[in-house]
Amino acid sequence: CWTAKEAVVKSTGTGLAGLKSCRVDDVLDATSISLSFEGRSYRVTQMRVDGHIVSVLKGDNLVEWVILDRPATPDSKPRLTRAT
Repeated sequence: CWTAKEAVVKSTGTGLAGLKSCRVDDVLDATSISLSFEGRSYRVTQMRVDGHIVSVLKGDNLVEWVILDRPATPDSKPRLTRAT
């Protein structure tokens, strides 16, 4: 939830100082959260990557995650993972 709030306040230019005013309105499904901040509603999509939660503002857009896995060795190429 913290990263979802961070995505919202940073998108408005407020920065982390606005975290206290950002509210979670609803958990829409396993990856989507509805939040409100300064009288506006926002939809955030989240994904867990390597034990970390990544959040982006969704709006009306389709979110397609493209993640490059770390190479096993310095000589190997990164592996591409896609998720929607």
